[in-house]
Parts: sequence; structure tokens; C-alpha cells
Amino acid sequence: MPHPLALLIFVAVLLLVLARPYRLPVAYPAVAGAALMLLLGAVQPADVLQVVRLSWDAVLTLIALVILSMALRANGFFRWAALQVVRRSGGNGRVLLVVLIALTALVAAILANDGAVLILTPLAWELMDELEVDPPGRFAYLFAVGFVCDAASTPLLVSNLTNILFADAFGLDFLSFARTMALPTLFALTSSAVTLLALFWSALPERYAAGTLAVPGAALRDRQAFITAWLGLAAMAVGYLSASVIHLPVSLAVMPVSTVLLVQAVQRKLLTPRQIFSEGPWGILFFAVGLFVVVVGLYRAGGLQPLVAALEQLSRSGQSFGVGGLVTGLSAIFNNLPAALVVLLGLKSAAAPPHELQRAVYASILGTNIGCKLTPIGSLSTLLWLELLRARGLVIRWGQYLRYAVPLTLIVLFSSLAGL
Repeated sequence: MPHPLALLIFVAVLLLVLARPYRLPVAYPAVAGAALMLLLGAVQPADVLQVVRLSWDAVLTLIALVILSMALRANGFFRWAALQVVRRSGGNGRVLLVVLIALTALVAAILANDGAVLILTPLAWELMDELEVDPPGRFAYLFAVGFVCDAASTPLLVSNLTNILFADAFGLDFLSFARTMALPTLFALTSSAVTLLALFWSALPERYAAGTLAVPGAALRDRQAFITAWLGLAAMAVGYLSASVIHLPVSLAVMPVSTVLLVQAVQRKLLTPRQIFSEGPWGILFFAVGLFVVVVGLYRAGGLQPLVAALEQLSRSGQSFGVGGLVTGLSAIFNNLPAALVVLLGLKSAAAPPHELQRAVYASILGTNIGCKLTPIGSLSTLLWLELLRARGLVIRWGQYLRYAVPLTLIVLFSSLAGL
């Protein structure tokens, strides 16, 4: 296929995903673009198999985490956790922002950024209603949740789809990944909290009436399922460590736990099979795989050569800030999923020393996970967050988003890269 035609398909897919005319599901243009790439010969069946090899572990992990989060949410697990956080903030609105950031970071680390944003955005909205927070304060809390879902998706392999893609491609195990990303994540969270407080200090309520909320235990529908959930999360942690030691795919650590919790949720009538199929964000999976095929088609047509060459040069010279900056730009403009695959393909072909290549890989992960927040189109998580808010009557314009996101993203990205 000629290079301009492949580029045209890629741009058309992105525009349809971002504009979503007639509330078009994001999976449709991605799958249609992938089909066009196949029909026009830009992608061969062997390329599709390569995409499957690169993404199967990430996709299965995401499916398992979605199922796990649905089972936990059905029993009120996350509302219980949120009520615990609100009550322990002592009625101080600024302390509440910090503990809400901590809760969001924890959920994003364990259940991935997309799962966290789907769970916590509606929950935070409900809490703001119950606490009668005014519009400026509501925006501040919701913005913090949306930002941290991505910014805190760096500590574990399972925290972001991009983490698993890079880890599988470059042989990063769970423990080495967690060790390397511990300091960057700490720096990212600290700088996020400090900067968010500075940006929204005057908008946050000084006090709120925590006593008006229900007791946390009232949020739970089934005590036995609650206990099983904690046991399942503990088993999953052990599974992560075991998978790292014996070099098993990370999806194998999540799938058994999610299956057990799902079966229990259905048996105890917390979830119905119909809810699982109708309420799960399954379109994300088709979106990801379809977009990967489109990017491979553009790569095969030679449309990404200048970017790949720049990435190779930066990785060979050990410029982690340069790599992070380049990946940030790609993620902010093109969305971080296609950016991640472009970078992955570029780094795979880079003739860089092993140590410098590893630094470039981790810098790329920070660029895709944090740098994507620079614009409202940078990540699927942000698009989901905006759609959830729009459905509740809160429309966030580009100017309003950029006013806060640009300084916040640059500060947090620089801080995290300094931790590598």
C-alpha cells in the first residue's frame, strides 16, 4: 500500500475515535481501519499474528481485571473504600483531595487505569452530590481522579495495558518492573498531590459534613463476598510474585481470581450474566487490537520512519528525558495506545546497548502513561472520563482541560523521569 493511503486510514481512524460522531463506539473505527489495512494489503495475516503475540497477555489481563472490578463493584467494595476515605479525612476538603488521590492510585495500580476511571469517576460524582460540594470543588476532585488514574498506572505490570505490552516485548518481569518503577511512581504521586493542591487550593472546600454520609458497612451487599474479595486480592498478589519468579504470563495470576469472584457474584445474585455482557467495557479490547493492526500497517508502509529514527538515536545516546519527551508528544497527539506500539516497534529495531535500551523502555512507559495527559485525546482513560462526565451534564472544554493539564502533566512527567 502507498504510504499516503496508510497514513490517511490511520488519521481517519483517530479522528473518528476522538470525535465519536453520533456517539460511535470507539471500537468501530479501529476495527474498520484494521479491516481496510488487511483488504488493501498493508497488513498481512502474519502481521495480525504478530499483533496477537504482542498483545494476547495484555488483552487477557485486561479482560480479567474488568471482570474482577465488576464483581467487586457489584458488592459495593469501592463505595465501602470511598466512604472509609471520606470519613477519615476529618471533614477537611484539602485532606480529602490527598486521600482521594491515594485511593485512586491504589485502585489504578491493582485494577489498571481504565478500570479505575470507570469505577471511581461515577463514585466520586456520587460522593460530591452527597457532600453537596459546589461546582468548582467538584471539578477539582473529579479532575484529580481522572488525572491520577493514568499518572498512577506505572508501579505494576498490570496497572496499564501499555506496561504489559512493553514488558512482554522486552522481557521485563513483575518484580524488576516494580523495583524500577517504585521511585518514579513515588515522585509522580507526590508531585501530583502537591501540584493539584496548588492548582485547586481556592476551589476546594475548607470543610465538609462527613457525618451526613452512610457508615461504610452499609455499602456492602454481601459480607461473605467481601471476605472472599480480600482473600482473592491477596491470592492475586502472591500470583504476581510467583509469575515473576517462574516467568509466567501475568494474566495467569489474575484470571483464576477474577473467575472465582465472578462465579460467586453470580451465585449470590450480585451480578447477572446479562449485566456482565451489557455493562462491561468490552469495546476497549476490540479498540486496542484494531488500533494495533492499523499502526502495524502504517509502520509497514514506511509512514513512521522519521519517528522511529529519532527514537533509535535518542535510545542509543541514553537520553531518557528525550525519549520521554518524544513519546509524550506522540501520545498527546495520536493517543498513547498507537504511540506505545510505534515506540515498541522502534525500540525493538534500535541497536542500543542493553542498559540504555532498558532506560529508554522505562522512559517510554512514563511518556505513554503520564505524558498522554497533556491533551484530552491522549489516552482512552481520559476519553472514558470525559464521556462519563458528559453523560452527567459536565462538559469539559479543551481550554479548561489544558489550563490545568499542561502544567500538571509536565511537572509530574519531569519528576517521574528524574526517578529513573
